[in-house]
Amino acid sequence: MKRLLGLLAATGLVASTSITVVACSDNDEVVIFDSIELSNEKLSTDVKNITIAEFIEGKDSLIFESNAATGKSIITTSQLTKFNASTLKTDVKIGLKEITTALAQDINEEITIKYENTVLGKIVVKIKSGTTNLEAPQVPTINLVGAENVSIDLINENKVKAVTISNHTELGKILVTSNNTDVASVSESAGTITLTGVGVGSAKITVSSSVDGVLDVFFNVQILDSTQIPIPEIILDGAEDVKINLSSEDKTKTVVISNYTELGEILVTSNNTDIATVSEFAGTITLTGVGVGITEIIVSSSIGEIQNK
Repeated sequence: MKRLLGLLAATGLVASTSITVVACSDNDEVVIFDSIELSNEKLSTDVKNITIAEFIEGKDSLIFESNAATGKSIITTSQLTKFNASTLKTDVKIGLKEITTALAQDINEEITIKYENTVLGKIVVKIKSGTTNLEAPQVPTINLVGAENVSIDLINENKVKAVTISNHTELGKILVTSNNTDVASVSESAGTITLTGVGVGSAKITVSSSVDGVLDVFFNVQILDSTQIPIPEIILDGAEDVKINLSSEDKTKTVVISNYTELGEILVTSNNTDIATVSEFAGTITLTGVGVGITEIIVSSSIGEIQNK
């Protein structure tokens, strides 16, 4: 050990935590440059400052030898800086060979580093069980088109609606079920889900895939019978005795449809635009005076209708 320490002092090296000396006998000493561990969190690492004593012309690279059986090593080694007369130091990158499948158990390898015929030392590598550099397969998601606010009116001759699975070719076998077949039945073919109304109510539709890891998706279908749906009244605020003074600066008045959100599409018309014009936005009716007289304003809904003069 005294001889090694003397050599370190003579060359000006400082002992670091990454270098270990294993003394096998008085004449057999091996430097362990580093002991490293590879895992899925760290698939490669650099071992710093591998140094040669002097450069040999034409010899710019290290030699790496694994203690694994021939052809069985799963470690890659690469020298990051080539040697020359003024560059005697390099880092070495340690990693996994390409297409290394997940390991069933821990693997240990020792990499012996040589320069020409001289052994410089070793790197001890442990690869943890489960480590792999293969990318995990991407798990698809079920993509539905037309699954928002699905409703079927039983009064219609055609009591079906279709929802499309846009990526059905990625999903293997597809299973589609209804949790209430008294309300809606369901079938699927080539990525098209066919919903058939059976009775009034709602049903939850579940779409599943045979591909591992794919999450089920759900949507609701509402089955209606419009002959049984009460027609809502159009409720107007401020529609009593609406008068506009043409001599005033502001020749407009407003009337509010207080329940406009229940009424679907709304249409407001004036039966005499020479007297008053009318417009509607978000439940507010704006009346603009044009000429003297009386006109009737009609407020219509896709569900119901009311008139006001």
